[in-house]
Amino acid sequence: MTASGWAQEGSSTEERYSAVQAAFLREDFDRVVRLMKSFAAEPSARPVTASEGRMGLWYALSLDRLQRARDALDELDQLKMGWLHPERGEAESKDSSTDHDRLMAETLFWEGEIARRAHEFVRSRRAYQRMLSQFPHTIWRSQAQLGLAAVLFHQQAYDEALLHAREISGGSLDSPLVRDAIILEGLCHLKRERFVEAQRCFRDVLHRPHPPDVQGQVSIYLAEALVGAGRGEEAVAIYQQLILEHPDASWARLARFGIGWVAFQQGNYRESLERFKEYVHSLPSAARQRADLPWMGKSAAEALAVMGHGSVEETIPQLWFAQGRCLMALGDDEAALTHFDTLQRLMPAHPRAIEAALSAAEILERRQRLDHAVAVMESLAHRSPTAVQRLHIQLRWASLDLARGNAASAEKRFHSVVDSEVLELRQAASNGLGDVYAFLGQDAQAEAWYRKAEALASGNAAGYYATYQRGRLLLKAGHRAEAIEQFRRLTGRASRPDLHDVILNARFALALAYLMNEQLDLSHEVLRQAIQQARDPRQAARVNYYLALLALREGNPTDAKRLCRELVQQAPESDEAFDAHLLLIDFLAGEESLRAALEGLQRYVAAFDQWPVRRRAIIAQTFGRFARQAGAYATAIRWYETAWKLLPSQQGELDYRIASCYEEGGDWIMASHRYGAIHQSPWTIRGQMAAAKLLERASQWQEATRLYQSIMQQAVPEAKIAQERLAALRSLEAEYQQQ
Repeated sequence: MTASGWAQEGSSTEERYSAVQAAFLREDFDRVVRLMKSFAAEPSARPVTASEGRMGLWYALSLDRLQRARDALDELDQLKMGWLHPERGEAESKDSSTDHDRLMAETLFWEGEIARRAHEFVRSRRAYQRMLSQFPHTIWRSQAQLGLAAVLFHQQAYDEALLHAREISGGSLDSPLVRDAIILEGLCHLKRERFVEAQRCFRDVLHRPHPPDVQGQVSIYLAEALVGAGRGEEAVAIYQQLILEHPDASWARLARFGIGWVAFQQGNYRESLERFKEYVHSLPSAARQRADLPWMGKSAAEALAVMGHGSVEETIPQLWFAQGRCLMALGDDEAALTHFDTLQRLMPAHPRAIEAALSAAEILERRQRLDHAVAVMESLAHRSPTAVQRLHIQLRWASLDLARGNAASAEKRFHSVVDSEVLELRQAASNGLGDVYAFLGQDAQAEAWYRKAEALASGNAAGYYATYQRGRLLLKAGHRAEAIEQFRRLTGRASRPDLHDVILNARFALALAYLMNEQLDLSHEVLRQAIQQARDPRQAARVNYYLALLALREGNPTDAKRLCRELVQQAPESDEAFDAHLLLIDFLAGEESLRAALEGLQRYVAAFDQWPVRRRAIIAQTFGRFARQAGAYATAIRWYETAWKLLPSQQGELDYRIASCYEEGGDWIMASHRYGAIHQSPWTIRGQMAAAKLLERASQWQEATRLYQSIMQQAVPEAKIAQERLAALRSLEAEYQQQ
């Protein structure tokens, strides 16, 4: 439908103009539409007059106000065609030409506005830019600049949006247009994480009186900038003031959400969940029902139906994500997975959906459900992540690769992130590379990467993790005193919620180190502290494994078995439960028979390929040990070799076990060769000692002497034993020569 070509008899253009104008000024938009339809005839071939153009604009704006943006944009297209009619040109007067230019500029401006509000950002951007280019001196210029800045903001072109906002923001703050430009400038800084600049913009606005809704919304923005700058307490004070002054206002609801978000970012997970409950309770009924969807256990179809009833609060995807992360941190993995799954299914295009998928994959990997984790990660293939999210995806894939034993792929992925400009990502990649090299048994390289991670930031969770892993490397190398000191430093620091897990693991490692050092009272004390630190019964149950080891050392196998059974029942998916179950199988071997123990292992062997790489390696080692005890050396060697392929970090020990099987089976030549071929500390020295003893037994004294002398030249505990053996060997040689 077009405003050109009116030919209604009995009403002049002036009368029609007056009627439409009066209805438009009364905001009687339905009447404007009815009048324009009654005036309509077939489109004519002549150009649009200024009066017809003005009525056409009123018609388009009325359609927009009646929520018919698509029809409004179609009408504006017709108007533009009329303005560009080939008969317009030299024939029209200068005044007429000026009128038409003014109306064309206004048409382009409203096209930009209506398209922007309809989220047709490409069309809106094109209209604004055309207006600013063709009509640089129009009265609509400043508003078009602001509209274009808003479009660019929505298109995430924040720096370009900032340039256009600054074209306007230098004026008087008494102007709503200038005020809105400064707010948009602040939002651009906020998105770019330039929090100080964002605060300046928002404070400039708040220094002047504005309508309550503006004051409230800008206060929310200021609080967000403060949160980003790490000034959460100041943000909470602003939120609380907003709630106190306007408890029923929409921005008060946002303030309640903000308080929950600050608690989440500070690692106060239980408090965060409580604050989020208060926020949800403040929502209107329909919105509250949508916000509570993850807790309601609805099917996908039912959930989609609920989501379809009314507009979705902008905070809901943020809410579900934060609640999921809180639940995840508190150990309620199933509830966390439900939140992440709800967000991914119902709002797959939201940026938080990608982060929800990454969090779900992290939980599934930790719970050894690797196939499910891979499926979640593969679901991201058709998403459109940001540059930073792509790096997070690489990190999660790298972690999964390592969990599945593919160290080469994990190493490549971690290296692709380690030079990121984002410190958090660099640190995670550095720790990841440390994990890769620790898995490969290349401990010196592993320690170097952990040190790099510590150097980036020692006081955050990633820094603590690096310190913890260096302690484990020290313990593995037999440097117990240094390892104990490392773990004590970690467990002695002030605990924060975000450091909970790594400090708890450090307590377990410290208890184990004390146990290995025969400091049993200290080990008991550390485990008592671990029970107090545990957040829930499942975490407390993990302590049972270490208590069981202590009970065994103290000669109390009955308590050890009870503790293992309780752990398997209360925290069945934990690594400690897996180890405890194998310890119970060890009891079978000692108390009943090897046959009973091997039968107990059968359920693990039956599902061997489904287990994560670490557990497969432990199963293979255990089966190899039992087979060796039974004298089935060929079977033992086969299982040890299976474990050797799965766990590079323990290849030295496994080489030693394989060589022992050859020795006990009577093949001394092969045993000596395997002992001498070990190239992983500390098993290299142990292998040399075993090979030297075999050479002694075979009366190959010169070769044994050479090995003992080599060991004596190294700073290792075995050097003293080698010296004693060498002295005994020389005495034996002297006796032999005298005979």
